[in-house]
Amino acid sequence: YWININSPSSEELKEITRIFGVHSITAQVIMANEVRVKCDIYKNYMFSCYRTLKQEDDSISTNLYCLLYKRFLLTIHYGEAPQLIPVCRRIERLKSYIVITSDWINYAILNEIVDSLAPSVHQTETRVNQIEEDVLHFRGQDSFTILSRIGLCRKEIAKIHRLVEIKEDIVRTLTKRLKDSKRQLLVIPDVPLYLGDVQDHILAMLNGLSHHEAVLARSHSNYLAHVSNNLTKAANSTNEVVGRLTIIATVFVPINVVVGLWGKYYYQRNKNELFLCTTVFNSNNTNIYIAL
Repeated sequence: YWININSPSSEELKEITRIFGVHSITAQVIMANEVRVKCDIYKNYMFSCYRTLKQEDDSISTNLYCLLYKRFLLTIHYGEAPQLIPVCRRIERLKSYIVITSDWINYAILNEIVDSLAPSVHQTETRVNQIEEDVLHFRGQDSFTILSRIGLCRKEIAKIHRLVEIKEDIVRTLTKRLKDSKRQLLVIPDVPLYLGDVQDHILAMLNGLSHHEAVLARSHSNYLAHVSNNLTKAANSTNEVVGRLTIIATVFVPINVVVGLWGKYYYQRNKNELFLCTTVFNSNNTNIYIAL
């Protein structure tokens, strides 16, 4: 059978540890609500800790502590654990066809926790494909938005990868210890095969996440190449404008020098205007002026 306890108080937890013979180290881990994922084996039970994510909010996680005894499974958690609801439905659906044992329930919980990460992986895949498409057709608009999307998506991939990767170690440990006949915790010999199927799902997720990370790294490089290309085009355009200004300056600067050295101001009495003239030719006391 299966006993599930949600958010026990300190006094209740002490009573639970006394009734079920829980080791003091296990009790300390549960009381502290530690987030460290682990799998330990004791004299009369196997203790494992999983981290679960809420499907509606991937940023919120819940620690699920499982104590696997020979005849029953004890689960303790603080907060919501929606992954347990499908397990109950699965038990109701299969109890007429298979023998429901504590180790099978433990496998079903772990399988449901792993499967609950699949939507996050699929959402990440969609976001990665969209980012790759946007970078491929990059036109210079919203460049900062694309860069922030790449950074946020890589952060999300790292978080999911960390959650999935640690569960592979737990599955490997559970499979090894359930095969140990000395522990006498295994009732259904096919449970290690079920755990192998869970491990295959985990490896598939890890391979997908690694591929997504590689795609994002390539998209980041392509984005930087687009930005560098745009900066090069802007620099070439600026150099072209500067070149034209240089030609104009080359024409007008000598004129300004001549006016500055030989220019004179003259007053035109009839029109009461002051204008600037410079001498450009002087021969036999005859001056030729240009008015500026």
